[in-house]
Amino acid sequence: MLTGRYPQRNGVFNVAIGLPHSEVTIAELLQPAGYATAAFGKWHLGPMATHGPPHHGFHHYEGALHNYHVGSTHKNPWYENLSKVEDDSTFQEAHQRLTDATISYITEQRDRPFFIYLSHYLVHGPWYPNKEFCTEEEWASIEQTKGNINPVAIPPMVRELDHHIGQVLDALDRLGLSENTIIIFASDNGPWLPTGSAGPYAGGKFGTMEGGQRVPCIIRWPAQIPAGQVYDELTSTLDVMPTLAAITGTPLPTNKKTDGYNLLPVLRGDETTSPRDDIYYYNGRKLEAYRQGDWKIHLPRKANTKNTYSNDVNHDNGGDVIWWAHAARGGSHHNLDRNLLNNVRQDQKEQVDLSTSHPEITQRLLNKVETIRVELGDHNRIGSDGPR
Repeated sequence: MLTGRYPQRNGVFNVAIGLPHSEVTIAELLQPAGYATAAFGKWHLGPMATHGPPHHGFHHYEGALHNYHVGSTHKNPWYENLSKVEDDSTFQEAHQRLTDATISYITEQRDRPFFIYLSHYLVHGPWYPNKEFCTEEEWASIEQTKGNINPVAIPPMVRELDHHIGQVLDALDRLGLSENTIIIFASDNGPWLPTGSAGPYAGGKFGTMEGGQRVPCIIRWPAQIPAGQVYDELTSTLDVMPTLAAITGTPLPTNKKTDGYNLLPVLRGDETTSPRDDIYYYNGRKLEAYRQGDWKIHLPRKANTKNTYSNDVNHDNGGDVIWWAHAARGGSHHNLDRNLLNNVRQDQKEQVDLSTSHPEITQRLLNKVETIRVELGDHNRIGSDGPR
């Protein structure tokens, strides 16, 4: 999202790898145009000392580097810019701290353009919302599980997140900034099963079925975007950076390929068709699926070669980490010995294989798959535009 580029181009295959300094983030794109830039909350793009937000175009940062631990003390070090200011910040207090920091920054920068990347720890494990957002029955269940997986915790966690986003929106109203401030609210992946729900779709987090990929997104810009539109065409968080570049009149980098598209005509209602026709479904280094329009092909795979956390080509993952990832995936398509073709508009669960009845579509998508592998690589090869 922050670069508008597939991670396969820059080598960020897992949360321990630092985003290369040669990459251009949204913050670095907007800084030369006079924008104040801040990041608050979760940062999964490398160690703070060498790859923290201030190293990637953000004037200011507050938050904890990663997610809070599940089933333990729910504590993390807290940073301001590159300095650790607290060893044991708690999950329960982090949400208000992010809200306060965001409102403070908006207030300070209200007379100049600003870009804020607010990355909440809600809704994510540990499953431990604050008590005031729970019913008595919910709180009793949450106290029993002490932050471990608990579907009962999801509704109050959503209420808590809604409360904090509401505080930020209220602050924009008070400062008279709402009309011309663009709000993009989206999730980063599907539910961590068995908690949460992907609705009609199969799979969840760490999976390349639609339940792990499709997420809600709400975009608000009263000055330019008509209210009440519902849009169900194919788009991606890859499209955020090119869209903001178009809105701000800021040129995209010319020395790198951008994988996103400008959605501004769609947002304004000038266009009804998405500029995006396809998307690549990687799981770490492994290309698992490809979608073009309503057609999606799942590729052969083995559960122990997902390379979700690996930075090594030809590395077979095993042990607890890969088991945890697969346990969260939703129980489908872990192991495939052949290609599966689905029409995802007609078959939301991705269960009806149409590869035999539509061989021409299967071959067309497989031809594109090979092109993708040449350019971006796969678990067993480096792409021509991959990291060196």
